[in-house]
Amino acid sequence: MSSLSGASKYLLIFWSSTCSHCLNEIPGLYDELKNIKDTEVLAVGLEDGLENWKKTIPRLADFHHAIALEKWDSPYVQTFAIQQTPTYFILDENKRILDRPESAEKVLEYLKKH
Repeated sequence: MSSLSGASKYLLIFWSSTCSHCLNEIPGLYDELKNIKDTEVLAVGLEDGLENWKKTIPRLADFHHAIALEKWDSPYVQTFAIQQTPTYFILDENKRILDRPESAEKVLEYLKKH
């Protein structure tokens, strides 16, 4: 996250390439985000291994990607109180948390209003 700069908003997504809900929801969000300017996305894969993740991320090529191989034992899970995937955070230009929408639909609502 620290290497990203220049956007007025950031979307942080915790997801998994083995999560069917993520695989259904995130591609539609990906397509919709192309119409929202000045928002960068960091998608953090909570994964058990690299294989599925490496196959999936090319379909989300405009996102910045990171991986946490410890999946539910990852320090991110505790730090961000993640209880399910996908989990979304909207951050401001200084990367402070503005909102934690509960769905891709709520992410889009927030970003379109602000």
